[in-house]
This record gives sequence, C-alpha cells and structure tokens, in this order.
Amino acid sequence: MFEPLEVISRKNALFNALKDAIFSGQLSSGDALKELHLAKQFNVSQSVIREALSQLEQVGLVTKIPNKGTVVKIMSDKENRERMAVRFKLEELACQFAIPYMQAKDFNQLQNYLNEMQVAILQEQPLQITKNDLEFHQYIWKKSKNNILYNTLTQIVTPLFYISLNMQNLQHWTTKMTSIVTMHEKYLNAIKTGDKKQINSAILSHARDSVLISETSKTTQNRKGVIHQEYN
Repeated sequence: MFEPLEVISRKNALFNALKDAIFSGQLSSGDALKELHLAKQFNVSQSVIREALSQLEQVGLVTKIPNKGTVVKIMSDKENRERMAVRFKLEELACQFAIPYMQAKDFNQLQNYLNEMQVAILQEQPLQITKNDLEFHQYIWKKSKNNILYNTLTQIVTPLFYISLNMQNLQHWTTKMTSIVTMHEKYLNAIKTGDKKQINSAILSHARDSVLISETSKTTQNRKGVIHQEYN
C-alpha cells in the first residue's frame, strides 16, 4: 500500500507519508491507524509509528478514541465552520505580528509558493496545490515570531485543508482551482501594503472565497450567510 521509507529521518518521512495519504484520500475519515500494521507496512519500529501518529495528532489530522486507538480525523460540518471562524480571526493577528518582520525576500518567497501553485494547477496536481497553499499561510504565521500562534493555527487549519482536498469532493471544485492563485495574490498584495484595514478586508474575502471553493453540501447562499455572520 505504501512506498518503503528511506533510512534518513524515518519519523519525519513516516509523518509526511501518512499526511499525504490522508490528504490524498488514500486514508479516509474514520480509518483506523494500527501501530503494528503500520510498522509492518513501513518496516519501522512501533515507537517510530507512535511518534509519527503523535505528530499527526498535534496538527489535528488524527484522533485517539478509547477502545479503538488512533483514527483519521472525522470532522462535522459544525466543527468545520467553527475552525474556519477561529482560523481567520487568528490569521488577522498573525499578519499584524508578521508585518514588521516582512522583507522583500519574504514577499518573493510567498510569490514563489503561488508560482508553484500555478504550475500544479496546470499539471492537475491537487495534492501539490494544497501543500503550496498551506505553506503560503504557514510562512506568514511563522514570520509572526509567535510560536504559540503558529502552532495553534497549524493545529486548527491543517484539518481544513484535508477536508477541502477530500478526494470524494474534488470533482465539485477542481474547475475552480484557477481562482485560488488570484485570491492569494489579493491576500499577498494587502500584506505588502502593511495597512491593517486592507489586510483584514483581504482575510475576510479570502475566508469567503475559501468556503465557496470547498463547498459541497450546502448552497452557496446559505454558506455566505454563515461567513458573513461569523467574520463580521
């Protein structure tokens, strides 16, 4: 099922392999991640498996359930909305903290993520698009120089990217992927201004666009109402 791991940094390699399996839909919500089975699959010790599963739990992709063990995160629509609301409020704060530390090289790096995202779109690689998207945001959070804020946002947001990429839903929004770069460019341009109002407006717009792109179960109008209520 999985490719063999290289010896170097097996824990990180295992973490990334399982994360990609979750993001790509190879592992679905509710799937059990049994230590012994994974140890045999990847040819590593169970202690390495436990460390990787602990990392996955820290970023919110798996959950430990009594009498069942570790399973891939199951997220209700209510929790999804709650995470989205908290995410963008904290992201406003992260951007404000990051502004004094942002230099030309940082804006260039953010633009590089968008360029890579554009290539991934042309090559129809949704997993790579999602990675670039998350890296774009994490770079800004990291520049806030606030580790608690960075770690909190990573834990809150990572499952949201998994939900948006869920392979069962990809058919509904793949055609809208070309708008992802545009909405991130607006976000980046607002950060470049350093103006708090413009940044907050861009984050609100980004919140609405993100929800519309990942929409699968409710009408656009209803979800717009939720976003308007929660972000204003």
